[in-house]
Amino acid sequence: MDARATVQCRLIAKPPSRQGSQRDHWYLYDVTLRGKVIVADSADPETDLARALMAQGITGVVEIFDDRTGKPRSRVNIEAASKATFREDRRRGPHRQTWRPFAPRARQKPMSERDYLLSAIERS
Repeated sequence: MDARATVQCRLIAKPPSRQGSQRDHWYLYDVTLRGKVIVADSADPETDLARALMAQGITGVVEIFDDRTGKPRSRVNIEAASKATFREDRRRGPHRQTWRPFAPRARQKPMSERDYLLSAIERS
């Protein structure tokens, strides 16, 4: 596949599984490329898809089709979308912002069985 091509993907919508206020209801999406899921359970599938494609060295435009109807849903510039994300909080409605990866977690060495048992005794 040419790295700078128009890629076609399928979008699979999964209805909300949580009950609550309207604010708590949202769809999560899976995106498939050639039958393989490359983005799973995404609330922001276009930008997550763009980052997944960039990680594979694919640039250009991606066309996203509805998996159920086969109709086009959106066309996304991979390079531009990979740099953005959408955020929503209580003070401010949905807004576009620059994407930043999460900070890596501090790596902890595995606890020995002895240390685990001692910590359990101290907690009780």
